[in-house]
Order: sequence, then structure tokens, then C-alpha cells
Amino acid sequence: MKQRGLGCQVIGLARVRMRDLESVIAAACSAHRITVDEFYSKGRYMPLPEARATASVAFRELGFSLAEIGRLIERDHTTVLAHLQRRKAVA
Repeated sequence: MKQRGLGCQVIGLARVRMRDLESVIAAACSAHRITVDEFYSKGRYMPLPEARATASVAFRELGFSLAEIGRLIERDHTTVLAHLQRRKAVA
């Protein structure tokens, strides 16, 4: 697996460590039974956007902005916004 852009230069919150960010993504992947490479792929079949939405919600609860979350999951901030709105509508 190649190194993703989860370094401190991307993150606005210094209290969150890189391994914490990776563990959020790994947990979302595990919950939806996908690999980390699939998580970052351009695929749109159902488990992938659900895993990304799960990670987006977790990152938002940690205090990240939409743009920061977008950089973390390698998506546009409007995609993150759609994830969060969809999750709020379902809940």
C-alpha cells in the first residue's frame, strides 16, 4: 500500500496524530469490508461511498473542516458535505 497524504501539513488540528487518522480509515474499511486501496479508488459501487461517509462523519466529529476531510479521503469538499447530509437525513 502506498503512503497517502495524511501528514501534518494537511491537518489543521495538531492534537490528532497520523496513526489516529489511519485508524479511522481502517475502521471504516473494516466495517464495510473493503480494502484501504478500494477506499481511495475512484469506484462508486455501494460499499465504497458508505465507507467514505463513515470516515467523513468520524473526521467531522473530531473537528475537521469539510476541506480538510476532503483532502484526507481524497475527495472534493462538496462530496464530504453530501456524505454528512445523507447521514443526517438517515439518522
